[in-house]
Amino acid sequence: MLHVDVPVDDDGAVEARLRALAESVRAETPPPLTTSLRDAVEAAREILDCRYAAVSVIGVGGSTEHFETAGPPPGTRHEIGLEPTHRGPLGLVAREGEVVRIADIGADPRGIGELPSHHPAPRALLGVPVVLRGRPGGGLFLTDPRGRDEFGVEDEATAAVIAGAVAVAVERARTAAANQRRDRWTTGGSVLARELVSGTNGRPLRLIAQRVLDIAEADLVAVLRPDGEDGRLSVAAVAGTDSAAWKHCVLSREALGLGVTAGDAAAQVGQLSQRMGEVDPGAARRLRANPLDSTMFVPLNGTVVRGLLAIARRPGRIPFTAAELGMATMFAGQLALALDLAESLAHRDQVALIEERDRIARDLHDHVIQRLFAVGLTMQYLGTDRDADPLATRERVRASVDEIDDTIKQIRNTIYRLRGPILSPDSSLRTQSTRLLDDLESVLGFRPDLTIEGPVDFGVDEDLIDDCLAVLREALSNVARHAAATRAAVSIVLTATEVALQVTDNGRGLGETTRRSGLSNLRARAEQRGGSLAIETVGTGGTRLRWSAPMDAAPPEPGAVG
Repeated sequence: MLHVDVPVDDDGAVEARLRALAESVRAETPPPLTTSLRDAVEAAREILDCRYAAVSVIGVGGSTEHFETAGPPPGTRHEIGLEPTHRGPLGLVAREGEVVRIADIGADPRGIGELPSHHPAPRALLGVPVVLRGRPGGGLFLTDPRGRDEFGVEDEATAAVIAGAVAVAVERARTAAANQRRDRWTTGGSVLARELVSGTNGRPLRLIAQRVLDIAEADLVAVLRPDGEDGRLSVAAVAGTDSAAWKHCVLSREALGLGVTAGDAAAQVGQLSQRMGEVDPGAARRLRANPLDSTMFVPLNGTVVRGLLAIARRPGRIPFTAAELGMATMFAGQLALALDLAESLAHRDQVALIEERDRIARDLHDHVIQRLFAVGLTMQYLGTDRDADPLATRERVRASVDEIDDTIKQIRNTIYRLRGPILSPDSSLRTQSTRLLDDLESVLGFRPDLTIEGPVDFGVDEDLIDDCLAVLREALSNVARHAAATRAAVSIVLTATEVALQVTDNGRGLGETTRRSGLSNLRARAEQRGGSLAIETVGTGGTRLRWSAPMDAAPPEPGAVG
């Protein structure tokens, strides 16, 4: 508890009020900073019995971070505004750390500095600094004491105690905020790294931009990659305000002040709007219309040079700090290692797939070709055996035909498994499903969670992929039209025998609508492939749709599905 060395009235009301204020800001779970500041300024006005009191806290970059008042009527308080200009005596207190006591501001040659519009004209002034970590970081101001001409030494001591309580509240709030930011960066980095390594998201750079936007509390996040040998950077992924307009931009590294190559760029905080300089004309226009101010440039480099993370805030926002830059740098290093590991695992899977295809080729040779060769020998023998019994010959021919049919089925199943390029980035079921969810995000109002199991990057023929995408689009369109859901989850599971697609939402179900042509189409697609469609209610009204089809089924005839 703060020691109070001030005069105390007979009933100890002043000491009790100061003690309560000190205990509040030092509590294990203190109130929000705004509440603490309001309590402090109200206490200062009441204890020192003055007309008006205010407290200001200067934030990073020198702007006013908090400004709370006590005394003016509510309407006047709103008109005063929230950010006084710290000049004259106000600046001496808030920025220089001096104590100021003025009996008559009108007669003082320094005046009071520039006050906000509609501010009440003060007479006497007392200002004591709010000292944060040994440096001035704001001030407690009081004007016009009642029943006396000016503030005295005892008033100054009391105000200093209250300013000390304000400093404790600000420091604790900033420490708590810093801990929360660190936890966001640390936890967010771990979660995102695991997701990148899992390979379930087909667009890792876009995922990084979206997650960093929330973690950094930024207005725009872009992943910039080297574009050619001329030191320029292209926007590979972007998220945030006006993000669509930034896609496909090419920016100059020299104009950004970032060196020649992405590998040379050190983490730094910059002013993006002031540095952009030579960019493509579209980006320049966007910057003038929607300027960006404080920006962190963080290398996203592991074993290879991947580029930069540009994390920006608009003017008026609190600028990024050195601590945030350090956290972002560690975060980016963690992501770069995750991307390296994901590529390594993908390469391992590719090698495993090639080995598996070699094994299948050997099996085809050792089993299928040998079976066909044996059938050929049998037919050749039957063609030369003139003394064979006709009935026995027919039975052997029938057996050979059955053998050929079984062999054809085995070959067809193998072809289905091998159809399509290895880990195709553009045409795989994983990539196209991810792209479809991106397209439907604006229709749904949220982005569904996507879970993928099994080797969906290979082994799925194009017709089956088309069916799966059509089912997914129709199911999510139904969610958007009928469910009034706030969340949805998509699951795609590929096994050796079937592909199963499931869509679950937390909405109100399909309702009593009689128009079910979309669901009829989904059922027809499943039945044409020998699969099934099941719809059930989950939870308190949500819907789960499950569509499945066998992997070795022939594709439906053209025009069979509406």
